[in-house]
Amino acid sequence: FNLGRTEPSTEGEIAKLYAASELGQDQTKVGGILLVLKLSLSLSASGMLTSDIEALMRAVSHSLSLPHCKLTVGVQQVQASFGAGPVHMLRTENGKVYHKLSDLHALALVVERADQPDVLTALAVVDAIDGRPAPYGWAVQWLAYHGFGVFAAVAVSRLCTSRGRP
Repeated sequence: FNLGRTEPSTEGEIAKLYAASELGQDQTKVGGILLVLKLSLSLSASGMLTSDIEALMRAVSHSLSLPHCKLTVGVQQVQASFGAGPVHMLRTENGKVYHKLSDLHALALVVERADQPDVLTALAVVDAIDGRPAPYGWAVQWLAYHGFGVFAAVAVSRLCTSRGRP
C-alpha cells in the first residue's frame, strides 16, 4: 500500500529502511512508524491543521513507545524521523475532506489512549477510511463548500453595510 495519495513510497519500502536496524527486529515498532507516517499524511490531506497533526502524532508516537519522534508537517511535505533512524520526506497535500478527518482523528485518539493498541488493525482502518468514497456527490460538495462561502461573504458584506460600516 502507498503511504498516501500523493506519496509514491509504499509501506514495504519504508519497512525495508529499518530492516538492518535494531527497530527492524520489532515488527510492532515498524508498524507504529508506518502508522504515524500514514496518519500524518491522511490527516493533512483531510484538512487538519499542521500544528495539530504534529502534536497528535508525537503523542501517538509516545504511546506506541517509538524512539524520539521528530516530526514537521508543512503544506506540501511531512518530514519525520524516529530516534537515529532515517529521515522521511513525504509529499502531501492539504484538502478539506471533513467526513474522513473526523474518523481519522478519532482513530488517532484511540491509538494514543489505548493500553496496547493493535497497530496492524489501525493501519487497515486508515486504509479503509482513506479508500472510502464521499457520502455525497461532487455537485453537493461544490455547492456546500464554494456556494456557502460566496453566500456567506455576501451576507456579511450586506450586514456590515446596513450598520453603516464600509
